Amino acid sequence: MLFCAVAKVTMELICKRIHTVINGTFNVIKYCRYVNVILCECLLCPGCKITQLGREYMGTMTTTTHGYTCRPWSEGSPYDDARDDSNFPDGSVAAAKNYCRNPDSDPHGPWCHTTDPNKSYDFCPVPFCSGRCIYLLVNGHM
Repeated sequence: MLFCAVAKVTMELICKRIHTVINGTFNVIKYCRYVNVILCECLLCPGCKITQLGREYMGTMTTTTHGYTCRPWSEGSPYDDARDDSNFPDGSVAAAKNYCRNPDSDPHGPWCHTTDPNKSYDFCPVPFCSGRCIYLLVNGHM
């Protein structure tokens, strides 16, 4: 899953040729209409976060701020948000493996459940991107 922000919406003229037969006569009609085109600016920052929440973070960090090892998300969570595939930028709980993520929009940023039975979860030291992103322009039709 790629998180994109709409950078610009423009109008584009799209034309099609329609082939018809009217009263036994073959006709080609040119049909044109304007459609909205969305240009999205997408940020690919696999090893860092863009926002404080870090919901877009798709890196592979598996160790928390205090040195705990992250447990796979697929092993379950008491939090509903952490069981919903749509809350992971990877597209699913399984794809998130045991990486630091923020499926519940915790204001402290990415976190994970730990493998330590005495520590349920901990936050991860995911750095901010500071200009290390790859920018893409994606053209899509509305």
